Amino acid sequence: MKLTKPGGFLVTASCTNLVPPEMFLKTIAMAAKDAHRTLRQVSWQTQASDHLILWNIPTTQYLKFLIVQVL
Repeated sequence: MKLTKPGGFLVTASCTNLVPPEMFLKTIAMAAKDAHRTLRQVSWQTQASDHLILWNIPTTQYLKFLIVQVL
């Protein structure tokens, strides 16, 4: 994030169920704070609909994909 020029885009993803979405986003937010950058969310996605997310089984939401603009 520190290497991204202001106005540039950062694309990041995690495909493990060991990192829940909240932890993934918190990690990105902490990195932005450390880099003294503000982020504008462009896209937030999870896995395709043929890979079901079951609300009572948190580990089924394994794919997290984020595009942010670094300001």
